[in-house]
Amino acid sequence: MKKKFGIVAIDVPPPSANKNDVVVRGKKEAAIACAAELKSFVAHKKKHCTTLEINVDQKQHRFVIGNKGKNIQDVLRDTGVSVEVPSQEKNSNVIVLRGEQTQMGAALTQVYANASSHQDAFVEAPEWMHRLLIGQKGATIKEIQDKFGNDKVKIDFTVKDKVSA
Repeated sequence: MKKKFGIVAIDVPPPSANKNDVVVRGKKEAAIACAAELKSFVAHKKKHCTTLEINVDQKQHRFVIGNKGKNIQDVLRDTGVSVEVPSQEKNSNVIVLRGEQTQMGAALTQVYANASSHQDAFVEAPEWMHRLLIGQKGATIKEIQDKFGNDKVKIDFTVKDKVSA
């Protein structure tokens, strides 16, 4: 829109603001034309878009979101479907997809692929054994990580008597 209408500013409020008004600023003719096209776009989307709620375990939400929201942005770029993940405080497993029905299947596939791309596994290991697992100068733990791909596996000793991988 900015390229098409020249120097205009389009302010879209974030979802957390609970506002629906998109503000278009700029030269009168350009702002009016841009606003008209935005209204047409919104009317089209209202007619053709649908909402789908899916359940994804809250522990997997971070993988749906991706690093700095990359996975959500990829779904939007690839399919035109927006993905809304609830905040941690809401303690909800429900993720909402909004977009054109023809693209919902592809978006759903991407979201589930991201959600299942990582898994936490816990190994019972008494606290006294942690040093043995780490090994001298980290040699044992490094050997285990290297075996499965150092960039693909992260090992933590954060929960008492458990090792998570």
